[in-house]
Amino acid sequence: MARIRTIKPEFYTDSKTGSLSGNATKLFIGMLTFSDDYGVIEHDLAALKAKIFPYAIGSASKVITKPLDEILKSGLVLIFKWDKNTYFWIKNFTKHQKVDRPGKPLIENFTIDKLLNLLNSSNPRESSPCSVVEGSVVEGSVVEGKGEESSVVSGKPTVVEQVVSHLNTILQTDYKSNGKKTKALIEARLNEGRTLEDFKKVVDIKFAEWNNNPKMHQFLRPETLFGPKFESYLNQKPPPKVMGTDKTQGNWDLIARRERDRQEALKKQEAENAGITEIRVRKTDSGAG
Repeated sequence: MARIRTIKPEFYTDSKTGSLSGNATKLFIGMLTFSDDYGVIEHDLAALKAKIFPYAIGSASKVITKPLDEILKSGLVLIFKWDKNTYFWIKNFTKHQKVDRPGKPLIENFTIDKLLNLLNSSNPRESSPCSVVEGSVVEGSVVEGKGEESSVVSGKPTVVEQVVSHLNTILQTDYKSNGKKTKALIEARLNEGRTLEDFKKVVDIKFAEWNNNPKMHQFLRPETLFGPKFESYLNQKPPPKVMGTDKTQGNWDLIARRERDRQEALKKQEAENAGITEIRVRKTDSGAG
């Protein structure tokens, strides 16, 4: 079902959308119109031609392939697989489209957070779970997922887990990534198109600003940092690293030290795990001999 969408004035001057050819622009706007309220649309070239280019002469492949390839290479749209079906996802859909009452997703049990978890925990150059399309790496990657759970079994943490891990590292707290309120706040921001680096930036900025402020220190918590003011925090100018006193500088140094300690701890754990694996392999080999 087609929906009314918003086209902002900057659409025409943006380096990506503004540089699209006429047919690619028409196709992209058509995909916005016919996608669900999460930016997802079925990978069906015949349907796209029938809906967006109904009077064009030629096969769907002939009419759609060239402008679609242009859109994919621009990085505006991603192709992904979900329960063996293939879909398009308009990457910044929720950032630019305000949907007051989102309808039912095209894919059952689909959330943008699950898709982002796949993207952030997978290397697009690896054959599994991502694969290359038409020689393109990120823009044309096919990402595979399942309705209930991510199919990625590499053991890498999800975006939510990484956000909470960074928060706990900097604040020296013990928030849980599966806590309902914390998880809901992070997922809400992810659904707006925010990234892991955005969360890290907000945590670092507000820690540097509030850590030595007795009145504001109490607000170094998920419900404040990841709540409705997230965008304002993200776009504020970071506190200078030197300001008349060394308090702010000290906070930046503390952030760097805590992150460095976390990285060292991770490397140590990885080395220990590698050692355990090596010992197990040796035991297996000796047993087989």
